[in-house]
Amino acid sequence: MDADQNNGESMTLKYALGFIKKSIPVFPVWEAVCGACACGNPDCKSVGKHPVEYLVPHGVLDSTLDLEKVRQWWTAPIGRENANIGVKTGGKLVVVDIDPRHNGNESFAKLIEKHGPLPDTVEVATGGGGRHLYLTYAQGEKNPLKGRIGLMPGIDVKSTGGYVVAPPSMHASGHRYKFIPGHNNLAPAPDWLVNIINNGSEEGARPRLDTPTALEGVPHGQRYYLLISLAGRFRYANIPFEFALPLMYQAGYKCTPPASRADVEEILRKAYQKWKPGDRQSLEDQIPENPFAPPAHWQTLDYADLTSWDCPELEWICKPLFARGQVVILAAATQTGKTLLSLNVAEHILTGEKLFEHFEVKPVQKVLYLVLEDPPRRIKARLLDQIRGLGPTIEKGRFHLHFAPGLKLNDDLCFQHFEDMIAKENYNAAFVDTYQKATPGISSFDDERQSIVLHRIADITRKFNTMLWSNDHFRKTENSQKGRPRELTVDDIKGTSAKAQNADVFLLMDRTPEGQLRIRGSSKDADEPIAFLLDVAAEGDKSKPKFSWAGNILDMRQTQKEKGDQNHQAVLDHLLKINDWDSAEAVGKATGMTKKTAMRHLSLLIDENKVIKRGSNRNTQYRAVTENLAGQTTGTDESPSVPQQQTIWKQ
Repeated sequence: MDADQNNGESMTLKYALGFIKKSIPVFPVWEAVCGACACGNPDCKSVGKHPVEYLVPHGVLDSTLDLEKVRQWWTAPIGRENANIGVKTGGKLVVVDIDPRHNGNESFAKLIEKHGPLPDTVEVATGGGGRHLYLTYAQGEKNPLKGRIGLMPGIDVKSTGGYVVAPPSMHASGHRYKFIPGHNNLAPAPDWLVNIINNGSEEGARPRLDTPTALEGVPHGQRYYLLISLAGRFRYANIPFEFALPLMYQAGYKCTPPASRADVEEILRKAYQKWKPGDRQSLEDQIPENPFAPPAHWQTLDYADLTSWDCPELEWICKPLFARGQVVILAAATQTGKTLLSLNVAEHILTGEKLFEHFEVKPVQKVLYLVLEDPPRRIKARLLDQIRGLGPTIEKGRFHLHFAPGLKLNDDLCFQHFEDMIAKENYNAAFVDTYQKATPGISSFDDERQSIVLHRIADITRKFNTMLWSNDHFRKTENSQKGRPRELTVDDIKGTSAKAQNADVFLLMDRTPEGQLRIRGSSKDADEPIAFLLDVAAEGDKSKPKFSWAGNILDMRQTQKEKGDQNHQAVLDHLLKINDWDSAEAVGKATGMTKKTAMRHLSLLIDENKVIKRGSNRNTQYRAVTENLAGQTTGTDESPSVPQQQTIWKQ
């Protein structure tokens, strides 16, 4: 099966045209480049083996014998010159796939010993060390031969609905698929092999996969069961994930309505995580009659019984900041002190001491702190820095710090590990430090994928009545306006709006110019706003708590307003008392204010028509408006400017 030598065409295109001349349909498959898939997905599970979606959106179903279409697929700029070649099996072409990694050579030797050798036929050395034996099946057009995944351990038969990657494609190993010299003619499949494929009678054979039936799809209402059954069969037969996924895509596409690629991949991935490769029990014993079982914490309540609904009271740990069953997000800029504060909170909810020497705490029994960003030495230093004297003791087994760099909550296995830890140890609170490190590979603004993770996190809190505290980051924006800190909002949290939808409590933290921590936020379960300042002890200072209450921001603002009103009146009283012109500096000295503060109040009094001024720059002077000055307005000299009506200010 040598390729034609057409000038000006890539080697891959020449091979593809060669297959077409043998009446074998082909289609483009992503190539492997330096061990990675050219599809661009760094986590690709089918490197160099899955269809180029933008050229063949329906995979092998789009394979063709059309010469012009094939030339387009393997010619730039529309196509890909180096794309691997997918060869459609079925009809008159059958391929026996021998994988030595799964004892394929041993199984093939047993077949030969029992039935005799296969006829000399076209043979391909795969880039991964396996072999493909190409055979013909004369009755394939009228009586399609069904593919057999797991004919024997390490042996698959690719036929109707399937495909193989063909020479000169590049394997992930860096080796190309190659025709083995001396095997140039396609031979017919022997009867004994056809009988085994059709009847599944060979000892050690795995369950037969009825690929044609699956590829025809099913109507609405049966789609999920078909796909999960098909996924279970692949797993039962120990089929590599990357081989199963393209067939799953095809089955999903043929359903009515078609299943999305994301849904199909999720079903297959869950099947591979839940089930182990099959033993001799039937697949039907593995798949429940009802594939979906609602979680135990879901419930349906009748509105007519509203007054008698049995709803457990919210268990506050530290009111109004957080409670059990809540998702809490603490967001701050880098190097603001998120980890230090979170560790402090974790310790206090275990000891029951007042948090920040202000908030009452109802202690919990067990806490998990998931450390994804810092090494143990750094966490140890931060914990030791918070201990004063001998400090309160936390009994062994109550506070676990789980150092898991690389743990990904967007990975099903990692998330299951996280959920299993909470369920097994019965943690009352869990901290994730940080959320960004827990979701690598997902853009912060990918609302769809972020929502999946956040919904699952929220579900854990409801399922186990656990508080889940997550540290997060701010967007990179300037946190000031004309040198004064601006008000932070939920929009400052980095990434998707899904965080606002799933969080029960938001805590937004930044530092003041004086080095205090300013925390503002809101809770869906508390009416009072969260707004307070904390003093932070210097590193190594054991004379006081690491974090201590410095005041309620709202109360402080009210106090500041009252103080401002008093200063405002004092400036006016001074000018009324002297009943003459005075400078801002003199007004400040007389009232105990700085010149800058006095000028601010004088400016406001001018706007209120209670004060007028004259002169400019350093010569500016101010005077209270009295009855005899009722016609004057602000001017640049002592003479009044154009008279206008003014309200007389009377003390």
